[in-house]
Amino acid sequence: MMSFENNNHEKRSTYIQDLKKWDILIRPPCINLSKDDFSIERSSDNEVAIRYSVSALKNVGTDSINQIVSIRSTKGQFIDMDDFLNKIPYSLLTKKTFESLIKAGAFDCLENNRNKLLNSIDIILIFSQALEKEKLSNQHNLFNTKNNNELLLNIPETSDFSFDEKLNNEFSSLGLY
Repeated sequence: MMSFENNNHEKRSTYIQDLKKWDILIRPPCINLSKDDFSIERSSDNEVAIRYSVSALKNVGTDSINQIVSIRSTKGQFIDMDDFLNKIPYSLLTKKTFESLIKAGAFDCLENNRNKLLNSIDIILIFSQALEKEKLSNQHNLFNTKNNNELLLNIPETSDFSFDEKLNNEFSSLGLY
């Protein structure tokens, strides 16, 4: 039901409240585990949980997510942000999509400092675009002696969001707390 109501935040919120009443865990969106629809997961102790769909986030398109999920299933889970940028074409990464994924915590498995990622979106997207151009032209970065398309930028360190800021960001992306 929740997958059918991807664009109806009020109904989805009601369904999530019902799941909480039934003690069914709602797991947050995760770039490595979420799918384009809400999915059922079982923990090691066979407890049932629902994984939040990344395509249900505001400003995240279903087509982009379908392609990201397909790439992830073919090339494997993302190890870190460098790996994500190497595997995912720049054409799938709009600034609004990236912001929404960060605010919802979908990248927490790669980098748990959401503020650091949010403040570095422009740098990350510029690098992703350059990396794509490099791949298309079949050239290699002169400064990358490892020749593995590793992210060569130092993303500036910054303190993470406070608990309240994280909640507000999650609300702006998920449409609920």
